[in-house]
Amino acid sequence: MAVKEKELSRRKFIKGAGAALAATALSAGLGGLLSGCGKAEETSGNADAKVEWPLPYKPLDPAKAEEMAYTTYKAGEG
Repeated sequence: MAVKEKELSRRKFIKGAGAALAATALSAGLGGLLSGCGKAEETSGNADAKVEWPLPYKPLDPAKAEEMAYTTYKAGEG
C-alpha cells in the first residue's frame, strides 16, 4: 500500500490562511456586536436619579468653554 503525500502549494496555503484570518476577524467583530445587546446600566453618582432621554439641549457660554479648555490643556489634562 502506497502512502500519498499531500502537496500544499503556496497559493493554497495563502488562501487557507486568509480564510482563517477572515473567519477569526468576523467572529471577533460579531462578539463585539452581541455584547451591546445586554441591558444598559446607568452609572451616576446618585442611584435614585432618573435620566431623561434624550438629554435636553443646553446652550454653552463660549467664553467659559474657552477658559475651561485653556486651563485643562495647560494643566496637562487634555
